[in-house]
Amino acid sequence: MPYRSEFSALSLASIRKHEATPVRLPGENIADEIAVGLRVSWNHPVLRALLLRTAVASFFVGFIASLYMVFAVRELKMTPALLGVVISIGGFSSLFGAWINERLVRRLGFGRTLIIASAATGMPAILPALAHGSVAMCAAFLAAGQLLDMTWTISNINEVSLRQAVAPPAVLGRVNSAMQMLFRGLLPAGALVGGILAQHAGMRTAMLTGALGVPLSALWLIFSPIRRIRNLASDNG
Repeated sequence: MPYRSEFSALSLASIRKHEATPVRLPGENIADEIAVGLRVSWNHPVLRALLLRTAVASFFVGFIASLYMVFAVRELKMTPALLGVVISIGGFSSLFGAWINERLVRRLGFGRTLIIASAATGMPAILPALAHGSVAMCAAFLAAGQLLDMTWTISNINEVSLRQAVAPPAVLGRVNSAMQMLFRGLLPAGALVGGILAQHAGMRTAMLTGALGVPLSALWLIFSPIRRIRNLASDNG
């Protein structure tokens, strides 16, 4: 997209809210800031649940991310063009998820929406792992999985919103950085384990293991104060 960076710059320039300059302690470096973000997250019951959920989900997402393309082309015999069409469905699904999120929160409550969406994030990978039959049938399985990509969008929107609501403003950037580092850092570990499992048990088994592992991460949210949050604004002051 040639104009994506220009559009992003214009969007950022239109923001009028003034943000305080983060305070960096003398001698503090990036490792110290990440350590602060991890420590603050671990000591806060809500942030700790988000941290642990991120760690488990990232590890099992690594299984799926490393195998999806190879599995679709090699095992399901899909052409790159057909696979591109299927994946594009996920983009539209994500947009729909962003559009419907507020309505879900009003209907179900904030905590319940986040937990249900987080638990459902394994579905987009379960369907591809179960794909069988003709190429057209396999494409239908993958397309159905892409339609459920909205679960990731809904989960991410509410997770970031909750993180911003409960993290102390002075360390919000450090908390966000620590969460991102944890997610990006555990993806390769999951990819390695998923690749080893695929080599010994097959790609379908590895994909299904990852798909079933991702929703288990929602258990950290279920057994936390998050399940009791009905309205984010009122429940967090």
